[in-house]
Amino acid sequence: MLIKFFNILLIGVLAVIYTLIAIAVNADNKNIEALANNIYFEARNSSIEDQIATAVVVMNRGVPVDEVYKSAQFSWTSEYSKPADNIHYQKAKAIAKMVYDNHDLFKSKNICKHYTVAKEYPKGHWTKKFKRRTQIGKHYYYCN
Repeated sequence: MLIKFFNILLIGVLAVIYTLIAIAVNADNKNIEALANNIYFEARNSSIEDQIATAVVVMNRGVPVDEVYKSAQFSWTSEYSKPADNIHYQKAKAIAKMVYDNHDLFKSKNICKHYTVAKEYPKGHWTKKFKRRTQIGKHYYYCN
């Protein structure tokens, strides 16, 4: 009787562990997909370094799926829902996974939480609050 109880308990514990792992993997996949979509729409025609940097900016802000789809953060989110499944998107997915799994390796004092594609903006633009640190590919990166 005691052995049967422990077997049932063990099965229950394993089910909970399996569920937690499945939830974590699903969350990771959604975050990687959000990063890949952002790389695709923001930097697919730019250098690999720029694509990595755009992913790092999102990771620096917080949970990718939350940050990418936060209202008014990235203009493409109101215009497009999914990228084309082509070589550019496959590359974006690979970069997204690499940065997501190894974010600490890509941290930089020059890549913080903001980037733009234009060098100059009118007086009062949000970029005036930050210091431009570097340019990579077509993007200018800003820090506090």
